[in-house]
Amino acid sequence: MAAGGGTGQPWVALAVNIHGDLSKNSTKFFSKFRVAAAKEHNLRKFPIITLHAKSADEAVEMVDNALKGGYVLKAANAAQAKFLIVIDGVRKSQLRLKLEKDFGKQLKIFIIPAGVASRCISCRDGANKEMEQLVDRFCALNMVSANAKVRSVRDGNGAAGKTNIYSSVPKKQQRTLYPLGIKAINELCAKLDSKEIAKGSSDLLRRLLSNSFSRRLNDPWPDIERHSKLLRVTVAAASSTQTDMGQMTHDFLLRVLDTTVVRDTVQKYIQQMMLDEKKRNRAGAELVKSFIKLLQLAFEQLPTKANELVMYTKSTISMLRDESIRTGAWWSDGLTAKADRLEAQFNAYIQQKQQATSTPPKKPLEKTFGPSPENFRSLSIVPVKEDIVAAEDPYLRPNKTEGRYDDSEHYLDVQFRLLREDFVRPLRDGIRLYHCDGGPGLRQANLFLYTNVRIEAPHLNKISGEMLCTAHFESSEHASCPKQLIMGSLVCLSCDDFHENVIFAVVADRNDDKLATGEVGLFFKTPAQIVHLAVYRMVESSAYFEAYQHVLRSLQAIEEDEPVPFATYLIEANTNPELPYYLRRDSWVDFSSILAEKKATPTQEITNGSSASSVPPTLAIKRPHKMVDVRYMQERMTCAELGLDESQFKALQLAVTSELAVIQGPPGTGKTYVGHQIARVLLANEHLWNPDKKHPMLVVSFKNHALDQFLEGIADFVKGGTNAIIRVGGRCQNERLQPFLLHNVRMSDSSGLPKDLRAALYKAKKEQEKLCKGMEKDENIIAQLATKLVKLDPLLNCIIPWHSDQFTSQDQSAKAHRARIFIDWLTLVGSVAGGAPQPAPFGHKMNAPLIRELMDDGMPEFAAKNATYRTGSRSKYNASRWFYEHAKDSDVNVPIREVEGWPPMQAVNQLVDEGYADDVAVDALVAQGMDVRRALDHLHRQFGRQHSQEGEQPVEQDGPNAELEVDDAELYDAKVYDGERDDYFEEDDIIEQLKKEVNVDDMFEPTEAEWTEIGEQDDRREQTKHYLPHILTALPMKDKEADEVLDIWTLPLHRRWSLYQSWVAKLRSQYRRSLHGKEKLYGAATKRVKEIHKMANIDLLRSARVIGMTTTGAAKHKATLRTIQPRIVIMEEAAEVLEAHLVTSLTEGCQHAILIGDHKQLRPNPAVYELAKKFGLEISLFERLVNNNFPYATLTNQHRMRPEIANSLMPHFYEELENDESVSKYPHVCGVVKDMVFINHSVPERTDAEIKSHSNLFEAEFAVHLARYLLQQNYQPQQVTVLCAYKEQMLLTRKLAVNAMGASHGVRIEVVDNYQGEESDIIILSLVRSNNPDGKIGFLNVPNRVCVALSRAKIGLFCLANLDFLAKHSDLWQKIRRSLDQVGAVQRSLPVKCVMHGFEQTIATAKDFDIKCPEGGCQKRCSALLECGHICSKPCHAYDPPQHESVVCTEPCARTCPSSFKHPCKKRCDQDCGDCKIMVIKELHCGHKTEAACYLELDEIACKVPCKNVLPCGHKCAARCSQPCTTSCEAIVRRILSCGHQMDVRCFEDPMFVTCTTLVSIKRPNCKHRIDVPCGKIAGEKSSKLRGSMMTESSGQAMQWAECPECNEDIGGESHRLVASSHEAPEMVHGDPNELKG
Repeated sequence: MAAGGGTGQPWVALAVNIHGDLSKNSTKFFSKFRVAAAKEHNLRKFPIITLHAKSADEAVEMVDNALKGGYVLKAANAAQAKFLIVIDGVRKSQLRLKLEKDFGKQLKIFIIPAGVASRCISCRDGANKEMEQLVDRFCALNMVSANAKVRSVRDGNGAAGKTNIYSSVPKKQQRTLYPLGIKAINELCAKLDSKEIAKGSSDLLRRLLSNSFSRRLNDPWPDIERHSKLLRVTVAAASSTQTDMGQMTHDFLLRVLDTTVVRDTVQKYIQQMMLDEKKRNRAGAELVKSFIKLLQLAFEQLPTKANELVMYTKSTISMLRDESIRTGAWWSDGLTAKADRLEAQFNAYIQQKQQATSTPPKKPLEKTFGPSPENFRSLSIVPVKEDIVAAEDPYLRPNKTEGRYDDSEHYLDVQFRLLREDFVRPLRDGIRLYHCDGGPGLRQANLFLYTNVRIEAPHLNKISGEMLCTAHFESSEHASCPKQLIMGSLVCLSCDDFHENVIFAVVADRNDDKLATGEVGLFFKTPAQIVHLAVYRMVESSAYFEAYQHVLRSLQAIEEDEPVPFATYLIEANTNPELPYYLRRDSWVDFSSILAEKKATPTQEITNGSSASSVPPTLAIKRPHKMVDVRYMQERMTCAELGLDESQFKALQLAVTSELAVIQGPPGTGKTYVGHQIARVLLANEHLWNPDKKHPMLVVSFKNHALDQFLEGIADFVKGGTNAIIRVGGRCQNERLQPFLLHNVRMSDSSGLPKDLRAALYKAKKEQEKLCKGMEKDENIIAQLATKLVKLDPLLNCIIPWHSDQFTSQDQSAKAHRARIFIDWLTLVGSVAGGAPQPAPFGHKMNAPLIRELMDDGMPEFAAKNATYRTGSRSKYNASRWFYEHAKDSDVNVPIREVEGWPPMQAVNQLVDEGYADDVAVDALVAQGMDVRRALDHLHRQFGRQHSQEGEQPVEQDGPNAELEVDDAELYDAKVYDGERDDYFEEDDIIEQLKKEVNVDDMFEPTEAEWTEIGEQDDRREQTKHYLPHILTALPMKDKEADEVLDIWTLPLHRRWSLYQSWVAKLRSQYRRSLHGKEKLYGAATKRVKEIHKMANIDLLRSARVIGMTTTGAAKHKATLRTIQPRIVIMEEAAEVLEAHLVTSLTEGCQHAILIGDHKQLRPNPAVYELAKKFGLEISLFERLVNNNFPYATLTNQHRMRPEIANSLMPHFYEELENDESVSKYPHVCGVVKDMVFINHSVPERTDAEIKSHSNLFEAEFAVHLARYLLQQNYQPQQVTVLCAYKEQMLLTRKLAVNAMGASHGVRIEVVDNYQGEESDIIILSLVRSNNPDGKIGFLNVPNRVCVALSRAKIGLFCLANLDFLAKHSDLWQKIRRSLDQVGAVQRSLPVKCVMHGFEQTIATAKDFDIKCPEGGCQKRCSALLECGHICSKPCHAYDPPQHESVVCTEPCARTCPSSFKHPCKKRCDQDCGDCKIMVIKELHCGHKTEAACYLELDEIACKVPCKNVLPCGHKCAARCSQPCTTSCEAIVRRILSCGHQMDVRCFEDPMFVTCTTLVSIKRPNCKHRIDVPCGKIAGEKSSKLRGSMMTESSGQAMQWAECPECNEDIGGESHRLVASSHEAPEMVHGDPNELKG
């Protein structure tokens, strides 16, 4: 350690991992650098403390010791230092990160690569300039610049390439960024306290994603209370584990941990609390609590990032374990529990890290660790192997159907474990049955089996951003069943028949066409477990995983210290509900919106949040004030005023006065209507509960149909534009609600994204675009590696140095020459082509520094030289290992032939002592014949004299070895992330690679086709042409074998090709890793884009007045709901929803929850019967509250069923249900004798064991024919509904209905479970179960489902069932049977009655409808008089009386045509007569007569008689009478042409322009032979060359060359003349041939 003089604040200079010359000259560099930097900073007198370290850890320790005063320099010590100047001799070092983490706040850290430092103090040209540039960068460096790279990548700047952290931007141009202030932190804490902002919400996340917040984390306040608040908001923002904000939360937490907040909290606050009792106060307790949570989040969500936190976590645990600190009022049992959980979690992390080789890596954001298995938050949502193969049953506790839970943890644990077991157990039990019974066991367990499954390698799905694997399996007839392999289904795969090897996946890409061929896309949580060559079996459970996972994740997201909404009632079973929170100050509510008078003016709609006082005067007259204090509502209002019955009024009163209201609505009592009225009142008083218009009402339901039905009713009275209601979810089938779908609202929104989101979205999409291009390029390169020859340069990184050096001769190292040698090596045997000497394996190049180091360790010189040559390595370890392996060899110290020409180390050292680098010294000695003096003179002439001073020594020049220390890409850019970083461990390299525009074509030699295309000839083309197929098909050499090859030129060709393929394999592996890394980054960017859109959706959702979601959707968008904080939640069909679903639909900000349903109708439907019955999972929250005597209102007046139906059936389910007087006015069902009939039959059912469902053909056929019969009674299709107890029966009935009534029959055919809450005038019910050998009736033994099935009809109920069988196996059906017998409703057949003739018949089978009443009446003839006068010939029918407009008359038509001829029509009566086409004679206007169709008018008939007119030329007109006379006479006449010849032409042609075809005889000038040429041709040749082009043309013959056929003499010649003879054209006989030639 050396030091310089001076006083004041010192510099700390650190040299790490430097060797050779630079290690001796580091002091020189630091002195030179300080002098240059002093010009800017005025630091000339400041001393330097110089430290040398051999590793990064040692460097950190030395700096820490120096800052603590360990190295004192005169009056100053390192603790006062402001600058840390570092020379780092390791490429891609992690030193920067370590130094910034520990000392970034105190010191300005400036790291310089060793190669740069070497060049700055060398004697070469430009060294001083490079030093000046280095100092300029140092002067422009900001204190926090070392973290800029980390933040830029987290913020998305990495998409555009990394920012140079040594950027020399002038200070005037730099924007000052201040840390986030305490005012903003206090505001966020206040909003968290008031629940205006919830933990894990996107609002909080957006506020803290700014750079100012990161700046504050790096610059905390000294006040412990302020820092406690800072940690609180940090932890609150990072607490969301919901999938809808997972990526952004992940990025945020990683960004937080990249700051110094963990180190500062431990060192500046927690350690101080150990020393100062005054700081152990309430703020200190909150700080410890938040810091423990931050560490837990780090271990849970970023386990590999936690590597950097081990030291601080261990220190924190040690301090918090101290009993002395656990005393006093500030400490609590809660803190003890949290500290203990952190310690357990930390120990689990350390243990798992030690077993990392056998433990698969966990996905980010997955709860990985927990203090004990009893904590449900530690359980994996996706099943694990132990869930399937474990012999013992999992730990479960029953649902508390009555009474209270112990606490929130007890409540959440029960709900989570039961719900998770509900989808895991069918899979577990099914596999156990499969092992016992094979295929029958699977069918019995309701599992689907797929065999011969093969899994492809993962590929990126660019839409979802996930890595998916395509699975191929043997398809079956049920493979494309709608309920199989749907999106979100869980599958289990095994290659050992589900014994030990078990892998789970989720269906993520489903296409019906591909599914039919046995192909589906799967998402694997742990793809590393897949063996792609193995053959798997795959099973799928009937429990739909998608409906479970989001609810389970939401339950896990509720933290231990987070209150459960309405816990007083849900957990403590309190039965005294209070007023809604927003009514506790002002309980006056305006009820004018639902006054009875309002019914007369249904168009008066509620304005956007207006109360009665804000309604304009003209409207207020129509809607009078009705302000009532809800506490005295029953005294101030009457049922009649609101148009409600007494029970509905009580329900309304309960709804507005209880913060948790329960309303039971038996069938037909109008619970949906009451729900709409409640919503109407609440929306009219929106100013009470949503004054800032940011917390809309939330409506949830388990089923999409029930949700849409409720929202459709709200749409009738709510105003506010298309975003007054927003329906979230993509399964809405209601046409009325399409404009309110979130997607459509977003498309129609003109405001656009907020500025911050728009910028984030732009960056994320740019990153996607760049990554996409990079992936395409990598894929292109990988594909071409198998078909093209790779050039040498791209392979250099894959070739070990002693092999790559052999492609460079002594004097030629140019790129082109290396490429030439590389091709020769691949294609020529022996030496280099052209007789050039083969380059020596390593030439004269010796690694002098390594040899010197080996000699310093005691190795003889020649042994050291032999070792470095034999290993071909620059590694001391490899050379030493070789020496010790051959130490006993007698010739170990005898120079081998290859090293005999290497210069002695003594001579090398002499030149090095003169200030020259090792490589320069070796080159000079070799060039000067090992003469030291001549070499020194040569160097003096070339470089000038080097000056060697004490304590400093020249360093190496630019040369091959310089590249070993630093390359251009890393000159001023250090690697930030270590190799274990989550998701980002490759990010820097990938982004850096994206910055380099690699031309793919430059990587490969041209193919033969490409050589042909570019049209060049090259020796390489010929050399590679014949060998390329063999080179490309060679098998790669193993790495170990390749490393043992010393001289690559001694290999035979086929071994060279194998070695080449080993290099290509490494290159391919590099690009595959690059591709995989880019795919991961692309997936993260894609998720980021989706989450930004979700953040933008939040602003839209806030602007709505009502939001609609299913319970699954609410759990899926839990983070969104946490942000919006709906104040009022209305749950439709609440008794049908599992309690866990309802709990996850509530948020902390909810002040009013209204549950509407009926626990005596459909209950929740768990997948496991035992869990439903023994563990109470089928008991909904609605029913549990009723069981606990929680106040609830029951609607008692039913407005649906006619009295005969209600009085006979409903008493078995409801004791006090009354009939409204309106139902007694229903008409009877037409065409039947009774309005309620149960047709009792004994036809057995049919069971499909594959899909575990039942059907009954008799009932299906009867139901379809009965429906058709009812339509024949003039009922509309929407008035008739067929309900089936089983899905298989529904599918069968639908198929038969299409055959019987056509595809557009319009009759709704549904299963009972999907029809709750709906009604129809006439219900045809098929109960299916009949005479099965097991004596089971399945769902029909559940009173709730029977209640739903029997209560849907309004005026008519017709049930098809084996009542004898049902009554035998069910007490309920036995009671129902007795009630039906009392009113005579049980029949063996259906009595029908003809409405026309009053004739009664009985229908026993479906065929009886076709025989006895084929048209809906009876078998008699109709005989009614039709409009046409004929008698109706159809059988008796009830439809279309008395007009018979739809009846088709098939009698002959009696009508005649309207013409004077009166021809009779020959068609049927029901057909259109059309035009009369009988041919008649008609006299035309011209006087001629012609035959035409009867219906044609005279103007429509054309006269065909020839025209008698004479043309001006004297010829007769050739047109017809009805046509205009011709203007061009076509008659043939003989005329004299301009040449004098006569020829026949058409009358209208001008003879002056007709070409003459008369032949003219021409004499040849040389041979004197004659030839016949057309007259017109000779005239035309005057304008063209005659020689070689004149043609002859005779009649009927083709043109021939004007060559004499007798002597083959050509025509022409300047001196020749043509002689023509013709009696008709004598003027053409003589002429100048030049004129003819033109």
